[in-house]
Amino acid sequence: MLKYLLLCISLRIVSINSNQINRLRRQSPFADGIQPSLHRYEPRRILSTNAHRKLESNYMIVGPKLVRPSDIVSVWVTILNDQWTSTNVAVSLFNQNDEIASNEERLIPQIPTAIIFQVPQNAPNGSYTIYVRGTLPDGDVVFYNETNVIFHAKSLSIFIQLEKPMYRHDQLVRFRCIPVYSDLRGYFSTVNVYVIGPMNNILRRWLNLQTTWGYVELEYKFASFIAFGTYKIRCEAQQSAAEKTFLVDFFLQKKIEVNVSLPFFINMESPTINGIVTANYTTGRGVQGLMRLTVRLKNMDDSFEPAVNIIPVPDAPGPKLDYDYKPFDGRADFIIPMSEASQEFGDLTNRELIFTATIYDPIWNETTNSSFLTSFYKTEYRIKFLNRQSGVFKPAMSYTANIAVLNGDQSRFQAANFDRNTTYVRIQTNFDTGLSPASIDYPIPDDSIVRHEFIIPNQNQTMYMSIRAELFVNNEFIQTAFIEQRSVRYRSPSQSYIQITTSTLEPRIDNYMIFTVNVSRYCEQVHYHIISASRIVYTDTIQMRGLRQQTFYVAVTRRMAPSAHILAYFIDVTGELVADVNHFHVIITSDTVVLNLTINQRKDLTGETVELLAYGPAQARVAFAGTEYAQYQLYGGNDLLEMDVCNQNFIILTTILRNNRD
Repeated sequence: MLKYLLLCISLRIVSINSNQINRLRRQSPFADGIQPSLHRYEPRRILSTNAHRKLESNYMIVGPKLVRPSDIVSVWVTILNDQWTSTNVAVSLFNQNDEIASNEERLIPQIPTAIIFQVPQNAPNGSYTIYVRGTLPDGDVVFYNETNVIFHAKSLSIFIQLEKPMYRHDQLVRFRCIPVYSDLRGYFSTVNVYVIGPMNNILRRWLNLQTTWGYVELEYKFASFIAFGTYKIRCEAQQSAAEKTFLVDFFLQKKIEVNVSLPFFINMESPTINGIVTANYTTGRGVQGLMRLTVRLKNMDDSFEPAVNIIPVPDAPGPKLDYDYKPFDGRADFIIPMSEASQEFGDLTNRELIFTATIYDPIWNETTNSSFLTSFYKTEYRIKFLNRQSGVFKPAMSYTANIAVLNGDQSRFQAANFDRNTTYVRIQTNFDTGLSPASIDYPIPDDSIVRHEFIIPNQNQTMYMSIRAELFVNNEFIQTAFIEQRSVRYRSPSQSYIQITTSTLEPRIDNYMIFTVNVSRYCEQVHYHIISASRIVYTDTIQMRGLRQQTFYVAVTRRMAPSAHILAYFIDVTGELVADVNHFHVIITSDTVVLNLTINQRKDLTGETVELLAYGPAQARVAFAGTEYAQYQLYGGNDLLEMDVCNQNFIILTTILRNNRD
C-alpha cells in the first residue's frame, strides 16, 4: 500500500513538471517585454484581384423595344474601346430563324453611329429579336448581342368622326376616317371602310379607297324601315383597324317638345335647386297651357333609361315633391328650396333626383312630359401627387413633387374663390437620418398645382425620405386632404449619379426645348437620345469640359409628338452605366401654322344659314364638324380633341440598354 502511494505521488510530480514544460514551450518568445510591430499580428485583409482594376466598357448599344411594319428602325452603337480603331458592326432583325431586315456599318471609337434598317410592310406576327455583332478587320468577333423586341402590327392610328352620336331612320350618316402615323403625318394610300349593322352584318363597304389630303369623307343613307340598335363604322389601313359605334333608335316626331334643364351636378350647400322648363310646337311656337312638376328620388339600383325603365307617372304612389298645375306660357323657371328636398328625401349626398315636367295643351287637349336627372354632391377637397406615390431620389440632385388640389368630384380647386393668405398647402419633408427641414406653406396657384422643389442633402447615410402634404382652407386643416409620398435612394455601387431636367414647361412643335444635365462626379462626355414611339428621333453628345452641369437646347420636331422621353447616360470609371430619363409631352399645334375662324350668323338675313370663314396657310385643307347643342349636352360632341390624339398614339416605350464589361 505504501509502495502504491509513493508511485502515485511520483506520477503526479512528473505530470506537473510536464505541464510546466509544455506551458514554457507555448509561451511567446517575446515574453521578456519586447513586442513585435502591431501590423504583424492584425488579421490580414484579403483583397479581390479586381479591387484596383479599372473596369472598361467596350461598347454601348441603344435600340428600340418595339417595332412595327414599315417602320424605319435605328440602332445606335458606340465603340468605347479605343483599341478597336475600326469595327464592322452588323445589325439584323430576326423573326424566329428568318432574317427580316439587316444593315451593316463601319464604326470608329467614341462616335455614336446609327445603323438603320426598315421593317417590311408585310412583316408577319411572331417572336422578333435584334442581333448585333461586331467584328474587327481581321475577322475576329469582338462582341455579339441578342435582345428580344415586341412586334406591334398596328402602325397607324385611325380616327373616325361622325356628325352626331345618335341617328334615326331616313337620315343621312356623314363621317370621316382619318388615318395618321404616330408622328401625326398623314396616310396617303388606300383604306377599306365598312358600315356594320347591329347584327354584325355588313351594310355597305368601300374597298381600296384612296385617301384625299390624308382622310376620306363618306356618307350612308338609312332606309325608312331599319333595325334599331348599335351600328359600327370600321376602317382598315395596312394592318391597323378602328371602329366607331353610334346609336340608331326609334324616333317619332311629337306635336309638342318638352325640355327640362338643370345642372348635372348640384352642391348640397346650395340653398335652392333651380331649373327651366320649355315647351314648343314643331313650328317653334311656345305652348300656352298648364305645367305640373314632380320630383322623385331615383333608386340607386335602377338606370336612367326612359326607353327601358318607364318613369313613374306623376300620380304614382311613393315619396315625391308634387307641384300642381300652374299657368304656363312656353317657358317657366322653378326654384325648390334645398331644405324642402332634404326633408322629403333625407340626405341627398351622392344621390340622384328625377325632375318630371308635365305640360297640358288645352287647344289640342294633349298632355306631354319630359324628365331630367340631377346628381347631388357634398363639398370635399382632396390632394394627390401627380407623380407616383413612391419615388426615387439622388443625393445632391434636385427633387420635384407636384401636388394637385381637387374638389370632391375631381374637378380643379377654384383658388380664386378663397383668400390666398389663409388657403394653402403645407408640405413637410423628413429624412431617415433625423434631418427634417422646416415645413413650407405654399399658396395655391390658379392651375391648382403646387410644385415643391428642393435639393437633396449630400449625405451618404440618407436612404429614405417622406413628403407629407396637408391642405388648409381658411386656416382650418381639412381632415380628408392629406397625403404622403415615400421615396428611397437610388442605388449606385459607385455613388455616381446623373440627372436630366428641363425648364420648358410646354414643349411645342417648331420651337426649342432647353435641357440641363447634372452629374455627381467628373466625366468627359454625356450621351443622350430622344425617343418617341419607339423611334430614336435625335442623338448627340455633350462635352462636359470638366464641369458638372451643362445646358443645351434641342429643336422640337413633329416626330417627337405627342410624347417623348430623353435618355442621358455616361460610363463611370468603374464601368458602371449611369443613366437618367425625363419624359415630356409635346403640344401638337405649331406657332407657325395659325388658323383663324370667323362665324357669320346672318349670311342670308333669314337666321337659318350660318357662314364659316377659315383663314390659314396656303394649300391647307380645313374640315368642319357641327352638331345640335341639345345633343352636345346629352351625349357629347363630335369634336376631335387633342387628348383623343394623345390617347391613341401614346404608348409607354422602354429602351434597350446593353453595357458589356471586361
